[in-house]
Amino acid sequence: GGGGGDGVRAVGALADGAVGVDADAVAEDEVDAAEARARDAAQSPAREIDDEADGDGESGDEGTMPGVGGDERDAMASALTAAASQEGAGLSSDLRARVDRARRLVYDDAQLESLKSGLSDFAESLERTTTFVADHAARARGGMYLWRSLHAKVVGHMWTLFNERLMDRKVTVVDERAAKELRDYTRVYPVKYKDLLDRYTTGQGAAEAQVAKLEAVLHTHRAPLSRIFQYYCASGDGSSISSMCLSEYWAFLRDSGIAGGGFGDKKSARLDLIFHKCQSRSGLEYEDEHLPKKELVPAQFVEALTRIAVLVYEKSFPGQSLSGALSRLLTESVLPNAIQSDTEGWRATLASEDVRAVFSKHRILLQRVFVTYAKGGEGRGRSKKTTTINMADFLRLLRDVQALDKTLTALAVKHIFAHTQVEEAFTDDAAVGGGEDEMIYSEFLEGVGSIALYKYCSPYVSPHKRIDDFIVQFIAAKARVQGKKG
Repeated sequence: GGGGGDGVRAVGALADGAVGVDADAVAEDEVDAAEARARDAAQSPAREIDDEADGDGESGDEGTMPGVGGDERDAMASALTAAASQEGAGLSSDLRARVDRARRLVYDDAQLESLKSGLSDFAESLERTTTFVADHAARARGGMYLWRSLHAKVVGHMWTLFNERLMDRKVTVVDERAAKELRDYTRVYPVKYKDLLDRYTTGQGAAEAQVAKLEAVLHTHRAPLSRIFQYYCASGDGSSISSMCLSEYWAFLRDSGIAGGGFGDKKSARLDLIFHKCQSRSGLEYEDEHLPKKELVPAQFVEALTRIAVLVYEKSFPGQSLSGALSRLLTESVLPNAIQSDTEGWRATLASEDVRAVFSKHRILLQRVFVTYAKGGEGRGRSKKTTTINMADFLRLLRDVQALDKTLTALAVKHIFAHTQVEEAFTDDAAVGGGEDEMIYSEFLEGVGSIALYKYCSPYVSPHKRIDDFIVQFIAAKARVQGKKG
């Protein structure tokens, strides 16, 4: 540390006028030393970085000058400042300029540290901005995909209508949702029924005729079958509300009177085998990578119904046809006894003028509650969002407002949440809604109304009054609201 001290003392002497008669001659060497020392100190952080990168020895402490402590550095700066401003020292303008440069170099290491800190803050800010932009870009891409899909459909329909008009033909607009449902619940795939067709028909022609008759039976009962399937999918503990798990399958069998006490006898074992047999894959169009495992989709459900009909009425064969057995099962057991989802009727109730007036009166509150719980919805693999509420968020809201009790249980809430998603889960509306695991705001309102009428089950009080009472007594009084004081 001797060199640094000598430089400070020399510059200090220069500043105090303790040098000889010829200030330029005497002080120049000392100023050279001070300037070199200051430059060496200022460049030390860069050398330390190079040494660390090359592995050449130990690096110094971050932000320090080797050989120059903080007090010594300040002393050097003070001396240089005094020398630069000393009128009686007789310094030449060139030497004074060099002293001033040396003084500025002393503090270059502090400036570099400040720059380093600023760059670090900028990098963090840039990372946050990148994440924000990526999230919104993904949403924008989803919106663009939806817009392009709708645009393509509209343009396609426009040209179809234009062509039909030119040809002076009657224009027929296809209800794509109804067409999809028709395919899901009425299509019979011969490859899936091959063992039954081989056993109960003779020849290719008879097999094809029997397939057509099976499809005709399914077509006749398509609407109630879809409502039955949707109800049980949304009422059990399966992984999806658009497919039927084993427990939901058995709930359907018991409600329909097909299964008695449950497992244990020969019939129940065969019913269990039917569930698993219908899951076998045959390379059909609906058997893609998204087909759930250990759960039935609509096409597999109607296959299961046909196999159950054969099991229940096996003593009636060979005089009974496959289509006859299926028709008998549906009319005698399934349709009279199985529970059917009535989402359309319930949504008509919620769309009544009185109920809409209640939701309108509490609109600001409900929107703030929705945003609060959507923002709080962080889970595994789920980023913060403000546009949807998942099952955990919805359940958290009801716990916060102390609405759960022996009647309104967590399982009942799960079923209500699932039923708000039914139409979306069985159509292509997920692009507009939040998907079958998320509530958008309109579904949230349906959920609030359903919870209110489930909790206040008096048939003598109008629905809109029960919904209003629930919102006031529970949500308005106890819900966490973003920005709410107290």
